Amino acid sequence: MSVVIVNPFSSGAALAPAFTKEGYHSTAVISSRAIPPAITSALRTSDFQGVIYHDDLDSTISQLNDLSPCAVVAGSESGVELADLLSEKMGLRSNGTRLSEARRDKFLQSETVRAAGIRAVQQHVCENVDSLCDWAASFARWPVIVKPLRSTGSDGVSKCYNTQDIRSAFTAIVSQNNKFGEPNHGVLVQEYLDGPQYVIDTMSKDGQHYIATYWKYDLLHINGSPFVYDKEEILPSVGEVQKQLKEYVFKVLDALEIRNGPTMTEVRICVDGPCLVELGARLHGVDGPRLASEAIEVAAQQELMLDVVLQGGTLFDKVVQSDYTLRKHAMIVFLVSHVEGVVRSVDVEQLRSLPGFVDMACTATKGSTLTKTVDLFSSPGRVLLAHDEEAVVRQAYTMLRTLERTTLFDVETSDC
Repeated sequence: MSVVIVNPFSSGAALAPAFTKEGYHSTAVISSRAIPPAITSALRTSDFQGVIYHDDLDSTISQLNDLSPCAVVAGSESGVELADLLSEKMGLRSNGTRLSEARRDKFLQSETVRAAGIRAVQQHVCENVDSLCDWAASFARWPVIVKPLRSTGSDGVSKCYNTQDIRSAFTAIVSQNNKFGEPNHGVLVQEYLDGPQYVIDTMSKDGQHYIATYWKYDLLHINGSPFVYDKEEILPSVGEVQKQLKEYVFKVLDALEIRNGPTMTEVRICVDGPCLVELGARLHGVDGPRLASEAIEVAAQQELMLDVVLQGGTLFDKVVQSDYTLRKHAMIVFLVSHVEGVVRSVDVEQLRSLPGFVDMACTATKGSTLTKTVDLFSSPGRVLLAHDEEAVVRQAYTMLRTLERTTLFDVETSDC
């Protein structure tokens, strides 16, 4: 009994141990040898019965057929298209390949949603910076967002207030690959969506959808950047906002022909209603599944994914017509560095002593170089909080932000 995980990175790294616990072996398929070592080095080969580097479709399928897997799943964003292709070719539960590209390409994604009669962002894509500037000038609603067609987090995303900003953002994007090692062939300019942002985690089985978690998602404007990740907070399953989001997201899932598997959908609620930011056809990234499992009764997104893959959806069928119940208030807080230099020490014990502390990841270590946080990838870590009382979680958040500016990081700055 085995499962294939394509690019088991980010939150997908936890899937193989979860499958093993249920008595299933896992095989990792790496979609490209061009994926940067910064990502692939996190692969724990001991979690897998084998690792296959995908070079040729027939060869990959031949090797997988020998294992008789029960499922092929995407472990991270960069694995979505190959997981669709392999699952379809092997006759396993799949979303198919007809709209695979639209599930990864941010421009095609929103255009597919628009074609279905659903509110979608106004946008333009081009490989020519003059064309991007002309579109923004004719659109005449500043600021606008400029970003790569394919990436993750806030990689390459800029908020532009004039055409010079667009030119700078364009140059920065096309001069490098995205975080998955893929060339940035085109650049996307979009209207700036003004309104609160939410992340909606779903699980689907044969066209039926279930909201596994609603998250409120906040950014900070700090260190000269408007894209510094602040926190993600799990919301109750019922409310007026949740009602709007559920109706809208289910329409988006259907438009993108997502019939099976998990998704993470980012939506802003604007004055004219919900509008898609982007969708990832995979688990919530990084620590989302871990904290959701801590906070939600019965089953969160990862548990439902395992249930559908391994048990055919017995649990999914029981919960699909209901709403989840929170047993704890929970929040992911992204660490922010206000200084840069060589790290002397990080007082992680102060983080562990926060009320409601669940877990943490800190990339700043003695001797490493700390930079000012300007996006998700320059954040020096994150802290998971959960507690029965909401006030305790909010108190811990405030305490953490104070520690960052005072005693958490001891850094030797360049002007010392």
